[in-house]
Amino acid sequence: MNSAIVNSIMARCLLEPVFLREMARDRSAALDRYPLDERTHSDFLKLDVDRLRSFAGFITKVQHNYLWETFPCTRALLIAYGIEIEMFASYRDTQQWILAQGQRTQTEKTEQLVKFLKAYLESRKVQCPGLLDVLAHEQIIWELEICILEKPRSDSEVNASSLRSQRFEKLVPAIRGTLKTHDFVHDPLKIASGLAIGNFKLHQIAKSRRRLSYWADVQVGQVRIVELDPLALILLSEVNGKRSIRTIIRRASAKMELGLRPSHLKSFFESALQQGLLTLSR
Repeated sequence: MNSAIVNSIMARCLLEPVFLREMARDRSAALDRYPLDERTHSDFLKLDVDRLRSFAGFITKVQHNYLWETFPCTRALLIAYGIEIEMFASYRDTQQWILAQGQRTQTEKTEQLVKFLKAYLESRKVQCPGLLDVLAHEQIIWELEICILEKPRSDSEVNASSLRSQRFEKLVPAIRGTLKTHDFVHDPLKIASGLAIGNFKLHQIAKSRRRLSYWADVQVGQVRIVELDPLALILLSEVNGKRSIRTIIRRASAKMELGLRPSHLKSFFESALQQGLLTLSR
């Protein structure tokens, strides 16, 4: 037996997903290119390819250990549903493609894995309740933490409470930092809380629709999670740093079919300004 040839075949099985699939599909054809003695060839025909694929998935998982500080609940559910190794084994093709593209930052590699994981979960015939919601929740927090690092602190240019109503209407608000809103089928905060306590069971995951807003508060350098009422969400969705408060209220009023006036909502904008969510300019 030539150990160098055997090691080469095993290495290809672990490092080349295409070759491993060839081994699974037609073992003899995959081995024909190697000068193996009869006994070694016979041993390879008995090789447990599924077990080898799982080992390759384990290696890929270890190579991504840096993720779990950012996505702890996602990992916990992957393990609980028993699909962690299988997912990483399936990810080998994408990982090899990424490596072939040259050097990638940790952020870029994380983005690729999250993108793959979403597609992987959505394509599964057997669903994993709550997993996509928890992944989305942790992804938003991770993305906004990056935004905080990239955006400098800023100070409000106008003190809205000191202005008369007519001048107030002409002010232009802008979101300080970044605000994202997401609709969940399963409450990610409830799932995360259960996982933190340590007595969490999969059967406890039930549909519990919830809309959460995530605000990258650059003033204090952290991501805040809040629940906003429908009117607040519509008002903030109209804020783009160019529209005046009068225009924003008019557009929101049309969407909700309400007769809103700036005087009705002055307290909302003052509160958002005080909390640091908005900045105002003339």
